[in-house]
Amino acid sequence: MIYEEINTEEDSPVTYSYMNAPSGLYIMENHYYCFGQLWDGDGGDSKGKELLDSGAIEVFGKNNSPFIIHFQIYSPCADYLDTVVRVLDII
Repeated sequence: MIYEEINTEEDSPVTYSYMNAPSGLYIMENHYYCFGQLWDGDGGDSKGKELLDSGAIEVFGKNNSPFIIHFQIYSPCADYLDTVVRVLDII
């Protein structure tokens, strides 16, 4: 299922400075992403590693509506931002 309400050109969870991904990334269940695509970078490295280990991250969509993305690590990487995760659920 595509959660279009999470992503708009002006409101996307993509970390542009890291991934330089196109705006409007659609986060979908059972798809794979680099962790750096899901996390906005807020809180620095220690917070990012903590979120990666937790298996869940909160993103905000239109009108600042929150969504929780549950994921599992698929392919770990020395640079945690390059770690590939599989999105399991979006609530």
